[in-house]
Amino acid sequence: MIFFKNLRLKSLVVPLFLIFLCSCESKRATVFYVDPIHGNDQYEGSIRNPFQTIDKALSLVKERAAQGILSDTIYLRKGIYRKKSEETLYRLELKGTPENFAVLSAMPCDSTDPGAVKRKSGQWYEHVVFDDAWLISSPWEKVKGDGDVWETSPSYAHLEWTHQNLWPWTIHGFPLSKNDATPQTTSFTVAPYMLLQNGEPSIWVNAIMDISQPGQHFYDHSSRTLYYWPIQGKDPNQCKIETWYGGNENFEIGTLHLDGEGRALFDGNLQYAAIKGFEFRMFNKLFELHRRKYDSEEERVIQRDVLFEDNECRYGWIQILLDANTVLEKQDGIILPNYKDRAKWLVRNNIFYRPSREVCQLHGNDHVFEGNVIIDHLGPWAGPAACVSAVNTRNTLNFIARNNYFVGQGNNPFHSGSVFMIESGAEHADEDGDYILGGQTYENNLIANVTSGAAFVLGKGGARLKNITLLNNIVKTNKNSPAIILGSPHKNLTISGNIFYDQQRVIEINRHARGLNFDSLASTIELSGNMLVKNKSLFDEKFMDNLAESKVSINNNLFFNNNEDATGERAIVIDPKFENPDLMDFAHPDISIWGYFSGNPWAGYRKHYPLELECMPVKKEKTY
Repeated sequence: MIFFKNLRLKSLVVPLFLIFLCSCESKRATVFYVDPIHGNDQYEGSIRNPFQTIDKALSLVKERAAQGILSDTIYLRKGIYRKKSEETLYRLELKGTPENFAVLSAMPCDSTDPGAVKRKSGQWYEHVVFDDAWLISSPWEKVKGDGDVWETSPSYAHLEWTHQNLWPWTIHGFPLSKNDATPQTTSFTVAPYMLLQNGEPSIWVNAIMDISQPGQHFYDHSSRTLYYWPIQGKDPNQCKIETWYGGNENFEIGTLHLDGEGRALFDGNLQYAAIKGFEFRMFNKLFELHRRKYDSEEERVIQRDVLFEDNECRYGWIQILLDANTVLEKQDGIILPNYKDRAKWLVRNNIFYRPSREVCQLHGNDHVFEGNVIIDHLGPWAGPAACVSAVNTRNTLNFIARNNYFVGQGNNPFHSGSVFMIESGAEHADEDGDYILGGQTYENNLIANVTSGAAFVLGKGGARLKNITLLNNIVKTNKNSPAIILGSPHKNLTISGNIFYDQQRVIEINRHARGLNFDSLASTIELSGNMLVKNKSLFDEKFMDNLAESKVSINNNLFFNNNEDATGERAIVIDPKFENPDLMDFAHPDISIWGYFSGNPWAGYRKHYPLELECMPVKKEKTY
């Protein structure tokens, strides 16, 4: 009898133990897999039985995060991921811990696996592409009287903006409707400014009569007609013609809809989360903006401690731009983004190929932008959509940009933009006019072959900047713009250990219509230990003749082969004997003079970045 009682007890205990064990396992961080070809959303999402759609995996991870199960990983298997929607495509709820990030990643693999791609960090991944190109499916017909130009009506959505090109105030002034200051009768869409024919870019022109050679296009916003002279005179009906997204978006009447709020690739809460290993192609915007307002506090999006790494962005309009109107306080009862909503993004080891607007504009504390490659920012293929800076640190505290490589900047007839910009508003200044944020460092960056646009715009707005450091950067060849523009006064601006080579001017003072000018308040600036070689002009006279109470120290700099004489205290005039600047090789002989400087971090660099980019050659285009 006792035997049967114990047997019965054991038969009950084992299932209960298994239930407890399974319950514990289900609350642990789990890896889920998505395979668009072999998957099925009815599967459990394992590597052997993967989901088919990202949405299924994201939905499950969101549910688990709501239950307190953190640090899940989603791996995407190789393939092209496309989704048609008028709203943001993918909603993320990726929440991890400081020790174990939640992850959305392309599947890591070996270099010998078929189709494997090597990303910037050296890690190999399966080739996962988020492709958001708008495929032109409407029929093309030849324009009457012109045997080379074709036309089509691609049915782009009419959005709320001016009835002209993207940046009309730069050419024609700023037209308004008869009814209000935010016209409702207009037809703006960014889509047609980018056009690829079988992967090759076309060049935007301002009118149909300006189309004069193959590879040029124009979109008439009034008639909603796209005109194009195909490359090699091919029939566009037989080609793959792609533009940026031109469909409907979720926008509010009466609200400036400049950046297409309401439709991005990603939105949602990211806390201790990583996005890795992807190719993003032909997108309008990677991450959603919320600068208009939230309907409730519960809808507020928090994105902190985010790693964006090993991704490649091709022909994107806005890469990483979050909440351009981030504020420090509520305004008139409207629920707006808060400064604290963003913090500690690490954007690392990415390649941004031919971006047309911000590569990185984040708000909040302690962001880092490092080890990235930016190729052909603001090129001619994007037309009027190409504008602004590659990296704009508005409303930011303790931002660091280091070890990045920029090649090609501002080859555009519409707007030259810049590489780095610090933009601040008067609402972020204290009673003395000093920026309440700041503390930014730019170090070991290589900026090469600029057609137009400054490498650094240090100040544009209504505050005196403070604690800005430019350390050990190289700025090579800018024939049309200065290396540095000072648009604001500064407290503790340090420019040290940099190489300024073949520049139109090294430092220029900029006066602008809004905000504080450089001479509005006193500045404290140290310019020391730099090498200034082969420059047409050195320093703006206004920089040398600042207010008497300012402290501008120029000392211990090396000057050689400039069109102006050396200046400052303890100036050295000597040939640095760089190895080969044309190939970005700024190595130099080990002579005793270098002990006099803070050191050249690029010595022995030996073309490291150019060799890395052999798989993605920089194509020579017409220079404007």
